[in-house]
Amino acid sequence: MLLQTIPLICSIFLMFMFPFLAHPLSMGLTILSLTILLAVMLGSFMTNLWISYILIMVLLGGLLVIFIYVSLLASNELFNKNDLLKPLIFFLGFLLTLGLMDIFNMPSNSLSSMFSSIKFQGMEWLYPLYSSELCNITIFLILYLLVTLIVVVSITKNDFSSLRTFH
Repeated sequence: MLLQTIPLICSIFLMFMFPFLAHPLSMGLTILSLTILLAVMLGSFMTNLWISYILIMVLLGGLLVIFIYVSLLASNELFNKNDLLKPLIFFLGFLLTLGLMDIFNMPSNSLSSMFSSIKFQGMEWLYPLYSSELCNITIFLILYLLVTLIVVVSITKNDFSSLRTFH
């Protein structure tokens, strides 16, 4: 039970801290951390880990592209650690209040029962997605993603693109 609540508390903390971040690299690191925590939580709920692995790979690819553009556009500003102190204190107060409410109102095994009810038994919930009725939509989405990938690769390979060349 503790291994399931720690990623949940960490992801709530990171989601709460995100609006207070001003530096693009700290925002990217927060999104990366949230992606990894989400994949850990998904992996603990499911019997197969391939969906969480695909989620990490897709979001890391997107973060890599965003990081390249941000590194080109953002100036070399310093990272100020003192900006995180106010949201951290506010969030710790929120957690303390939530913990006190939990002690007085909620039974001790309710969080455990919530996580056990979410546990997926197999991949039966995924089968309707690839049914014969939705086959055309699925093929369209796959082709759309393939064309988008080809366009992005052709834009980045162009010598006159906005991306910096690394020799």
